[in-house]
Amino acid sequence: MTDVPVLSLSNIVEINFSMVPQGLQLPNINSAVFFTTDTPQTAIEHKQYLSASEVAVDYGTSSETFKMTTSFFSQDNGILQGSGYLVIVPLINSVSATTATFTTGELTTNFAALKAVTDGKIGVKIGATTIDITNLNFSQISETSFVADIVSILKQKTSLRDVVISASADKIILETKIVGESATIDFVVSGASGGTDLFVAGLLHPAGSVATLGANATGETITEAHTRIEGKVFYYAILTNLRMEDTLCQETATSIQATKKMLFLSFASTTAISGIAKTIKDAGLVRTKCRIYTNGIFDAILMNVASVSKLLGVNYNGVSTAKTINNKRLQGISPDNNLTQSLVTEARTQGLTMYSNIAGIPQVINGGGNGYDDNQINLDSLSLSIQYGVANVLVQTTTRIPQTEEGVTNIESAIRRVCNQFVTNGCIGLGLEWTGETFGNPDVFKSAIAQDGFYIFSSPITSLTSTQRENREAPPIQIAVQFSGAIYIVKITGIVQA
Repeated sequence: MTDVPVLSLSNIVEINFSMVPQGLQLPNINSAVFFTTDTPQTAIEHKQYLSASEVAVDYGTSSETFKMTTSFFSQDNGILQGSGYLVIVPLINSVSATTATFTTGELTTNFAALKAVTDGKIGVKIGATTIDITNLNFSQISETSFVADIVSILKQKTSLRDVVISASADKIILETKIVGESATIDFVVSGASGGTDLFVAGLLHPAGSVATLGANATGETITEAHTRIEGKVFYYAILTNLRMEDTLCQETATSIQATKKMLFLSFASTTAISGIAKTIKDAGLVRTKCRIYTNGIFDAILMNVASVSKLLGVNYNGVSTAKTINNKRLQGISPDNNLTQSLVTEARTQGLTMYSNIAGIPQVINGGGNGYDDNQINLDSLSLSIQYGVANVLVQTTTRIPQTEEGVTNIESAIRRVCNQFVTNGCIGLGLEWTGETFGNPDVFKSAIAQDGFYIFSSPITSLTSTQRENREAPPIQIAVQFSGAIYIVKITGIVQA
């Protein structure tokens, strides 16, 4: 049999498939970094974690880092809900700023004289401010526990909310809730009238009393650590257990403002409300959000990380998943019962977030004086999503995006897809009225905002200059977005007819 040549089918049909170029992976904004003063058991520059148990292996269960991550990962609807992660970076040779303390001399010989006091007073000087403590009645103190009894009486004075008071043997110790060289504390003469001045009488300021000043933080700063690590791993929220004096807090906030990150700071003294928190707000440092929690300095750090975990638990690809931390409960955190209504009102004005009781229910009070936390995060998430969405149109196109109206429409379509998703997840609101400046066609602008929640406008392709055409630029594209906001306060009035 004669072999007959068989010609390939490619003579009439030739086929070749190529893979669509891989797109850029959108970074997860639900991510945080802990810059820690703790030293890991083995050398680590940075490492990603999804649980506190992993952290325990590297830092031990007695470390502050482990305690912070326990609070961070234990939150309901926290960062893991948003498929997020935590990066921990050990700081290099960093030592926290310290508090100031005042320790009385031995009080044993003063017991009888102290017990005779029924209307005592004394001044407590913190920095340049003197707090007058009056109406001190020590008549019920016991000889076997009189120092502890006096401490208990002093702790009941709400004006001493910014002082940690403790007993050590037969001595009383006062400690500030602020840190740094400017921190000082001492018993002084009271400026109040009447009563027995316990300082003048030497009853609470006997020989041997010692005042110790606070010290500033030393070693690598958060700014330096961020510069060292930023290009090696992605993270969005910045947290730390490094106690920083106010000037260093401000310097750090200033440096982070120039980035696309967010810095979260915690304070335990109410002096921060009209002090460093106000300074940060007045300087327009909106990328730094502050917390006030007076139960203690490290307790404030734990409250801070818990609240941030809640913030970073948003599934931006979901339906109606946008959220706020206001009114939310923090797992493992006790409410701060030292905050009066006037302090809460002022703290809100200065942009501080708190955790207290409202009608007996523990909940976060999210102050918006420096911008609400969730607005900034949602804005950054939207910006990042648009940036990567448009970049992927360019990267994944196997030919080219023409420098025509059709090409610009392709880019606008990518932006529209992202904005529509942010309508779906609840960040962008519908049916709202735009009150700011407009661009493009004002009527179309306002109609689009009300109907779609956003408006996209690009200049005609013919508006490009010859240089822009030669550089292969798209015409400028402008976007207006109306966020949905959130309801924090409800005011109800009514009328009744008998």
